[in-house]
Amino acid sequence: MKRKEVVTIGTELKKILDGTGISSYRLSQELGIGQSYLSRLFNNKFNPSYGLVKKVAGMLGYDLQLAKRRFQKTEGKTSRSEAHKSMGRKGR
Repeated sequence: MKRKEVVTIGTELKKILDGTGISSYRLSQELGIGQSYLSRLFNNKFNPSYGLVKKVAGMLGYDLQLAKRRFQKTEGKTSRSEAHKSMGRKGR
């Protein structure tokens, strides 16, 4: 039996970070949080607040509201992983 892939916010944020070329150290400094705290987020060691997720995503150039709208439009038509792929990068 094929196992379902579990999508977690920490894993998704880590993927976004990896695509930016920004180091986790730099991101933690810009966010004003410890690097170990950020690592715990990326490794799904706790459930972050929406405010923290929004702040991290914003620093990485992602608009959570845009991603949410795209996911809602595609819900029922595509898989969750396909909807996550459609998350758009904000213009800089």
